[in-house]
Amino acid sequence: MPKVASDSRGVKNKIAELSVKQDRACINARRNRIRDIQKNEELYNGKDDRPTLKGRFNVPLPIMSGFVDTLMAKIDEPPRLRFRNTKDGGLQLAAKVEGAHKVDSSAIRGKWARKDRGTKKLAAFSGRGIYKIFAESSPKYRSVLEVVDYNDFIFDIDGGGDLDDHKYKGQINIFRTEYELLEGVEDGRYDADQVTKLIASGSEEKDKKNNEAFQKKQERIQTLGIGTISEKVTDGRTFNMVEKVLLYRGAWYYAFYEFETGVWVRVDPLEQVFGSDLSPWVSWATHEDPFNFLSKAPCDDMRPVAEAMQILFNQALDNRQARNRPQRAFDPSIFPDPAQLEYRPDGLVIATTKGGNRAISSGIYTFETPEITGTIDLVQFLDGFVGQKTGITSGAQGVSDKDTKVGVYFGDMQNVADRLGLYNKSYTEAHAQLGIRYYHGLKMHMPQKMMVQYLGEGGVEWTELSRRELHKTHEEDFEISVEGGDAEAQANEVMTRRKEDTLKDISQDETLRQKVSPTWLLENRLRAAGFTEEEIRQARDTENDGNKVILSEAARAIEDILAGDRPRENRGATTAFVRKILDYARDNDVGEEKYRVLMDYAMLHLPIAKKNAIREARSIIAKRGALQLGLPQDQPLPGGVAPGRGAEIPGEPAEPIVLPGSRAASAKATAAISPM
Repeated sequence: MPKVASDSRGVKNKIAELSVKQDRACINARRNRIRDIQKNEELYNGKDDRPTLKGRFNVPLPIMSGFVDTLMAKIDEPPRLRFRNTKDGGLQLAAKVEGAHKVDSSAIRGKWARKDRGTKKLAAFSGRGIYKIFAESSPKYRSVLEVVDYNDFIFDIDGGGDLDDHKYKGQINIFRTEYELLEGVEDGRYDADQVTKLIASGSEEKDKKNNEAFQKKQERIQTLGIGTISEKVTDGRTFNMVEKVLLYRGAWYYAFYEFETGVWVRVDPLEQVFGSDLSPWVSWATHEDPFNFLSKAPCDDMRPVAEAMQILFNQALDNRQARNRPQRAFDPSIFPDPAQLEYRPDGLVIATTKGGNRAISSGIYTFETPEITGTIDLVQFLDGFVGQKTGITSGAQGVSDKDTKVGVYFGDMQNVADRLGLYNKSYTEAHAQLGIRYYHGLKMHMPQKMMVQYLGEGGVEWTELSRRELHKTHEEDFEISVEGGDAEAQANEVMTRRKEDTLKDISQDETLRQKVSPTWLLENRLRAAGFTEEEIRQARDTENDGNKVILSEAARAIEDILAGDRPRENRGATTAFVRKILDYARDNDVGEEKYRVLMDYAMLHLPIAKKNAIREARSIIAKRGALQLGLPQDQPLPGGVAPGRGAEIPGEPAEPIVLPGSRAASAKATAAISPM
């Protein structure tokens, strides 16, 4: 690894010093909020360490867990990232990038769906879902999405609710062994001198602090009663590292250093590390607050109600025990040995009655405890109250106390949709940000070529994505949107039902049906029926989409020619393909040389376009003939001509058109493919 210049090393030392101060400031400022969040998790796990008086009940109830699990059931559907082109020639490339993401995020690769569920669960407790996304090419390409624990996240306290506005952000408690640090030196990630300095700075006291930090990180496991190890079991010494991005003198830097000493092993410009100046961390809020990053969480609303319901329940148990086992007073002159008053099978009790002049009953007095009433009513009120305020009603949990008529059911579900829709807004925006970062990671680290799966004309297809074609693009060439994973739709069936009813009305009304696209109507009816996009694509007529694809390929060829490259011959070229290239050459000032290359490339495809047009025309004629005769389209026509084969086209030239690369020939070619 090349040595860092002395002046550069001095700047990196200053960056690390500043970053350590930022870490301390954030940890101190967030301390109380972190304690509140941990209370939410403890209630969810049924842990309550509050002291209880002897003889009193402290039975945990699954109130918080029921709330969180119901919430998760309504928002557990992962979204789909859609990449669309903003340029004419980007249609296929956008589909390829989307296909690459589909592979990289699948259950056997990136496991995005599972990690998304984990992030949502932490967001239910903390109000914040935090992801980290990056790509790497050593030892081989992979795209990585990680769930970030709110306990480990560092952020700019004054940065507000939008993480992109924060001047610093990162993670603490990233444990690396001595072996891993030395491995990073070998592959060029870490500075050799700094790693040597870090290893030499080790001490028993520092190792003890690292182990304490590791044990503290396991506190979430302890809430379930699982024991923790006394120290991190690894091969060699372990170092507690911090990974951070921060703004220093107007430029973004990436820093990786030890938490305790601040000794850095890597400090580089952010764009050099990730291929862009975008932070690898992306976050969303359940309750957005423009001025507060650690804003309120769903469990914060539920915690006081859950605690109150638990207190009411335990008070009812205390009351029942007091009534079943009441306190009593006794007269020692009648019962001289009070120990004999404890229940024993066939037990005998000495009683002094003064020769029968005193009744035994007069020596015992029972203190009566009045029965607590209304506990069940109050618990039910609290349950209904919190359901109205949060959207997690009894109906949403599958136990409705209302009439089970369909209208009432959908009304309950609409309430859930309205409440949970707020969570979805910030969430979908965050996933669009993940898409942008995925694109940059793919562009920087993908191999020279990779096979991707995308939705083509014939359904799901495999095609090749090359690093070369991706490097010709920029972030602004793609429009990234998020589909699915919608809390408003996933939480209920109301939206689907409304769409189904509307589509049915349009289908049955002749006037309305004439005012909408038949393709649009078909696609949406199939979606409402639950068909996938691949199935819809296979079911619909692909003629128009095929034209879009070939025009996109023509636009891509134009871009390649203007960039000085020679695109390959396109065997699927049509007259529209050739016309687009010729029109571009004619309507734009591209220079003499580029004009000639464009015209030659277009003329090269005229014979191909002619053959493809003849083949398509034969297919259409054959199909029409079969329909007119009432025959299946796959049976031969009278005379032995099979549909799509051998049908002659009137006026078809006897000889193929061969066009040289001259200007005159170019003009002739333009006339030959003028609009029909």
